[in-house]
Amino acid sequence: MTKVYIIDFDRTFAKEHTYHGIWDEIDKRKFTQHDEKAITNYVISSYGVLGDPNAWLLAIENAIANGDKIAFASFTEFGYIIKPFIKAKLGLSDETLNNIIVEAWLPIDENNKNQHIANILSQLNLHDIDPKDVTLIDDTPGNIEDAAKKKYSTMLATKDGAHAAELYQSVTGKLWVSRKTNVGDMARKTNVGDMIGRLFGVIPERVRSQPKQRETDSLLDAGKRRSCC
Repeated sequence: MTKVYIIDFDRTFAKEHTYHGIWDEIDKRKFTQHDEKAITNYVISSYGVLGDPNAWLLAIENAIANGDKIAFASFTEFGYIIKPFIKAKLGLSDETLNNIIVEAWLPIDENNKNQHIANILSQLNLHDIDPKDVTLIDDTPGNIEDAAKKKYSTMLATKDGAHAAELYQSVTGKLWVSRKTNVGDMARKTNVGDMIGRLFGVIPERVRSQPKQRETDSLLDAGKRRSCC
């Protein structure tokens, strides 16, 4: 039976609220809201992962290997940062990354993740899936409560990041034992500028011959800024 794990981004996977941070930098004129490369670079270099990166990595890899589905659902207009961020922090292979769905947009009618979930299931052609086989991992209690009303399984993200280990256990049926060596270290030590260059098709001369590494609740503020959870 296919299971679907849908992960919120800000304060669930990313340690802090990247959306607010991006708008703070835009207000400071560090970049414009249309400069995708600069925004992606900023997020990767400025934010960390909430929870054990090893637990996230192995949970995602095991889920996909088992034929289950991984998706990210976020209230943001900067959804393009999510896959590069995951790749930079966890060192996921391109093959694994290509199996991850991202559904990122600001809510219009419902201030919860239920429409994001519905869109993800539609993309996966899983219209008749048992709701209990769909799990939302999110730090906002309202999103969790509204998903539960639809009979979806839920997992509340916590500030200590324990939900990463909980996801690993849900996927594998095994308790998470923390590893001393972080398998994401290599990805995080990779020069961010080089990685962004690759993502946007500009590969520095000195690395071209090298092998690839594995690499809201309220919406408007003064008519310009949007905030989300």
